[in-house]
Amino acid sequence: MSSCPDPAEPPGVAGATGRYREWTPPAALRGCFGQLWRSDLPVGHSGEVAVLPDGCVDILWRDGRLYVVGPDVVAAHPQLTPGAQVLGARFQPGAARAWLGVPLGEMVGMAVELDAVLGPQARQMAARLNDVGDGDARQRLFAQALAGLPRSTGGRHAVAARVFGQVRAGGHDLARDRFGAAGEHAQPAPVEP
Repeated sequence: MSSCPDPAEPPGVAGATGRYREWTPPAALRGCFGQLWRSDLPVGHSGEVAVLPDGCVDILWRDGRLYVVGPDVVAAHPQLTPGAQVLGARFQPGAARAWLGVPLGEMVGMAVELDAVLGPQARQMAARLNDVGDGDARQRLFAQALAGLPRSTGGRHAVAARVFGQVRAGGHDLARDRFGAAGEHAQPAPVEP
């Protein structure tokens, strides 16, 4: 990744350059991942793609390698080859820490190869994805292989996921949910950052 885009040619924006799609993960991944996604750049695209910061953590396959990326606080500018396919799995709020077993503060604004976090099974998954020539078949394999990767099953992200889900849904009184109907100071379950 380069840190600065070329000012002579503004980068395309991820999700708006080429074809971008999201879909609901299979049942085995829904507790940890909010959506899976795929981005296919046009064959004629060259140069950078600006990935705008969204505070999310993703696992992605890009250029034949698997990474865990984010959370980002500034735009990233990866150089992608023309016609590149990028596959991603976006963690539910609060789920990445438990699934990866790594404090996310150490990963802010970074792309870390997944095998450095999860070991040889991540390397084997990348090799399997690289052996698939068809983009649709690779997309299906990506979801299946994610379900087979090692992960923590502690479920400590459940409270954070519930709170963020309420915020996204709107209309919920979080103070009431946290402190009770009469504003009593009920103690929420502890949540690890």
